[in-house]
Amino acid sequence: MLRLFRRNRQEEIRATEQAVMLSRKRWFGRIARLLGASRLDDAVWEEIEEILISADVGVDTSLHLIERLKMQVGRDRLESPAAVMEALKGALTENLAAPETGGAGLEGRDADCGPGRPYVVLMVGVNGVGKTTSIGKLAHHFSESGRKVVLGASRLDDAVWEEIEEILISADVGVDTSLHLIERLKMQVGRDRLETPDAVMEALKGALTENLAAPE
Repeated sequence: MLRLFRRNRQEEIRATEQAVMLSRKRWFGRIARLLGASRLDDAVWEEIEEILISADVGVDTSLHLIERLKMQVGRDRLESPAAVMEALKGALTENLAAPETGGAGLEGRDADCGPGRPYVVLMVGVNGVGKTTSIGKLAHHFSESGRKVVLGASRLDDAVWEEIEEILISADVGVDTSLHLIERLKMQVGRDRLETPDAVMEALKGALTENLAAPE
């Protein structure tokens, strides 16, 4: 089934690089500045841990990474900010490596739900890497196989609003303007009980259009 997701390798690399650019500047930039301006004491380790947690690395994973990094810094006598940063990148990369699962998941087999059992696919990823396209391909594949498909999306919680805000800022809307638009949109969603993605998108388009209108 993985043939559904084949794409040009260079395009995939380019799309991924563009998608993670904001996260790289925001999170890794903060860590790099912190390492460059401070010596590695407990306060710095705690701040790096907070940055990882705020980047959705997860509390347990962040604690594990920090302890591992502390040991590596002491064992290998890493002193330069660049060396510590490379060690952190290595630890993150190894943590993201897929565990041995004996063929579980989509690779090597099709969905085998069994009678009365749902087959759930959780799709996660950074912006711009093709999540929506992949979801559409999976839905089509399962539908063509005679299965009933149900699609679900995340609700509009704080994390979603923050991501929309980051997208607006990265699109050069401006920090103050983006914050204003998000607050206005939150109020409109609650007031008018907007529940569908199309309704929220139309509200955002309206707010952007009004904001671009020349003042009197």
